Amino acid sequence: SKATLKTADKRYSSLKNDYEMTFNNDTQMWLCEETDDLPTISFNFVNIGDLENHEPNSTIDILGVVREVGEVSTITAKASNKELTKREIQLVDNSRGQVRLTLWGSDAESFDGSNSPILAIKGCRLSDWGGRSVSTLSSSQIVTNPDIPEAHHLRGWYDAEGHSSQFNEFRRGESGGAGG
Repeated sequence: SKATLKTADKRYSSLKNDYEMTFNNDTQMWLCEETDDLPTISFNFVNIGDLENHEPNSTIDILGVVREVGEVSTITAKASNKELTKREIQLVDNSRGQVRLTLWGSDAESFDGSNSPILAIKGCRLSDWGGRSVSTLSSSQIVTNPDIPEAHHLRGWYDAEGHSSQFNEFRRGESGGAGG
């Protein structure tokens, strides 16, 4: 209670919401114990094969099957000189596209890619470095094996035929990205 609700200023948000809520010194929050009527995350998925049709550095939602999982590694950020933990994952979908996803921090450390899980990611950054890739942000929401129709359809496709398919990976210099 006692938060401010106003029309969203689209210049400062990548979300597609019409309104935004701002907390202030008088705002009060309570833990909601009842989960029956809570809204679920609303996704607007972009097919991996359609990534070339979206602007680099835009924020998108993506759904894919984990095909490969890299090891956890660390890099030192140039700007802050801080050590960052990351893990690279290859995601595929039934558009026959494959894209590299970078997980950061505790998400990278705790990720379990066994049994080719389905990942739904709300709000990841689309990059054009070395071809199209996606990366989680601190605001990204990652749901493993979500109970949504799109994920069930993708799981059925992957188990039936996708696991043995060839995929087009986005590479620098390809016209159209996933053209092959």
